[in-house]
Amino acid sequence: MIPVAVAAALLAGCGAKDDGGATPAAAATSASPTAAAGIADKPADEILADSRAAIKEAKSYRLKGSLVEEGETITMDLKLNGNEVMGKVSVGKDQGTVEILAVDGLQFIRPDAKFWTVNAGGEAGKTLVQMMGKKWAKISAKDQDLSDLFALANLDELLDAGGTVTKGETKQVNGVEAIALLDGGSTKDKLWIATTGEPYPVLLESETEGGSLAFSDFGKDQGIKAPAAKDVVDFDKLTGN
Repeated sequence: MIPVAVAAALLAGCGAKDDGGATPAAAATSASPTAAAGIADKPADEILADSRAAIKEAKSYRLKGSLVEEGETITMDLKLNGNEVMGKVSVGKDQGTVEILAVDGLQFIRPDAKFWTVNAGGEAGKTLVQMMGKKWAKISAKDQDLSDLFALANLDELLDAGGTVTKGETKQVNGVEAIALLDGGSTKDKLWIATTGEPYPVLLESETEGGSLAFSDFGKDQGIKAPAAKDVVDFDKLTGN
C-alpha cells in the first residue's frame, strides 16, 4: 500500500538525484456529500477494493506530497486522468526538478537546468541545457530509467497492499471523515479512506520512512494536453539512441 517500490523506481530513474525539495501542502479530497453506505463497517479488503473502484470510476484526480526512500525525499505534484499524467517530480536536495507529461500514448519530460547538469554531468549536462532550453523531451518506453519517472501514474501499484490489510482508527483527515487501512499489520503506514461521500483515498502516509501523499480533485478536468510540436525534441534522436 505504501509505494516504496515506486519510490525506489523513481530513485533509480533519476540516478537517486532529482529535487528542489519544496514541501507541498496537503490537499483536501472532494468527496460527494452522500454517505458511503456502511463503508467503515466492511472488512478492510473490501474497503480497499471499493476505494480502488471509486477512484477508477472518477478517472481523474490529483496526487501531491512527499515520501522518503533510502534517505532521499521524493516530492511530487501530479494530475492524473486514467493513463494520462502531468506534473512535477523531484528527488533529493538541490538536484533539480522534472516536469512529466504522458498523453496520447506518448511520454515527455522537461527537466530544469539543474537536473540536466547533475544527471548528465559536466559538459554533457551544459550541452543538453543549451540544446533543450524550455522544450519537452519525448522519450521512448525502452528508456527504462526515464520511463520510471512515470511509475506513480500506476494506480494499481500505488494502492497495492504488501500484506494483510486491517482496519485502524477513524478520524477526520484533511477535513474528511476517514478510516485508516493498515498494511501488513503495521500501525505506522496508513491509507486513509473517506467514510462519507465516495470511498476515495484521502491520504497515504508512511511514518516508517516519513512523508505522505494527499489525494484530491476527483473527477475534475486536469487540463492534460499534448505539447505543441515546436516545443518538443525527440530525445532518442538528440542523443543518437
